[in-house]
Amino acid sequence: MEYQLQLDKIYRFKVLIGVILSSILFIFLSINMLGIKGYALSAGLIFFTLLAPLLLNKYKQFLFVWILIVPFLDTYRGLLIGNTNVFTYFVTGLTFPVAIILIIKNYDKVFKDFPYVKYLFLLQFLILANIIRPDIPVMEIFNPFKFHFMEIFIIFCTYSFLKEKNNNPDKVLSWIAILAFINSSAIIFQRLTGMWLSIIEGIPRPGGIFGHPVDSSFFLNIFLPIGLYLFLKANTKKQRILVGTTIVISVFAILISLTKAAYITLAFNLFILFLYLPKKLKAKFIYTAVGLSILFIFVNYALSLEIIEKFMERLSNMHSWYWRLKIWGALINNINIGTFLIGNGINSDALYIMKIFPGEPTASHNLYIQFIYEYGILAWGYFLALFTLGFKFIKATLNKTLENRFIYIVPFLVISVILIDSMSNITAISSRTSVFCAWITMVVFYNKLYNETRKIKK
Repeated sequence: MEYQLQLDKIYRFKVLIGVILSSILFIFLSINMLGIKGYALSAGLIFFTLLAPLLLNKYKQFLFVWILIVPFLDTYRGLLIGNTNVFTYFVTGLTFPVAIILIIKNYDKVFKDFPYVKYLFLLQFLILANIIRPDIPVMEIFNPFKFHFMEIFIIFCTYSFLKEKNNNPDKVLSWIAILAFINSSAIIFQRLTGMWLSIIEGIPRPGGIFGHPVDSSFFLNIFLPIGLYLFLKANTKKQRILVGTTIVISVFAILISLTKAAYITLAFNLFILFLYLPKKLKAKFIYTAVGLSILFIFVNYALSLEIIEKFMERLSNMHSWYWRLKIWGALINNINIGTFLIGNGINSDALYIMKIFPGEPTASHNLYIQFIYEYGILAWGYFLALFTLGFKFIKATLNKTLENRFIYIVPFLVISVILIDSMSNITAISSRTSVFCAWITMVVFYNKLYNETRKIKK
């Protein structure tokens, strides 16, 4: 009894520290970003902070909001506070203090059970170290800090959700499937109607609910292995039809997006999946792939979508590829020993590109180069976490003592989407919902692997 009271005191102390830290953080950031208006906003944010202890156990609700609500809030571009609309700002403001308290409360457990999160904390340290650079404004530090901090929160929230009794992790994965269905439907609708298309390199392309074809196809590639798992795990014919339909239209949506990196990722994942499929399923996989290909070609010509023609046009236009090679070479040539060790600071890559190629786009289009250029080699800890976690899942698929070893190819394929895409894009630090869904999947399957391994040892 006395021991329990001591634990309760420690818990209340952690909550108090979390409330104080988050209140100070919100006040500082609001005033820094909005000036005198920030004082009024800070009052509301402090109110959210005081509510935080009441929301600490609402893990499922937070996951639901960030998966299925926030992506739609982000599409509204009115009532902006900085670059964020007021509704997303409200959700973020409510989440931030809860995240701080949750991390303070459970960091020791999560560090032990999911050690890969340590690499994200290392990245946060490297981001915050930019405070000592006098030429970098606070808000430029806050933007990447906020993104990766919310990644950490999603990991902690998913972990806490899984540790509660009677919570079904597949339910969270089904929310990702719902979002994939909506996003795919939006892409197909945009292409069929010609509405809300983005003109990129002279070619109209649908962006889905994420607003850009690269972001939408990135998310759908993350969903596809999850969809396969849900399809195989479906308990009823109705569920199998719904998930199967979502998978089919997601593949179509990726093809319609005309995103070359997404095509490469999709082809890689289908190849790896084929290698790992049981022999009895490989024939069905081939028949399905051939059938979908014929269906896609028929729909493309029947509706005069000209997807194949436009993609061939994109392939023949190598301007974006040559541009990437040019800026990659320029950034790599400007990396000296100091840059390699500690980086040049946040947005230093964009500033350098702007300096040597004035008037041209400033995105690095390579997250591996950008991380070294901005933060130094230690930032590659982020990729090291993904590589080692992916290797662990691959190793699990080869472990014949595991009854469900095949399912661990799913998180590996999700990880491969991030690693491959990061070679030619920076979507992994811009497409928030997609990255959140990826980490949720990794934590869910890591927990499945942990539980299955523990049963075998017993």
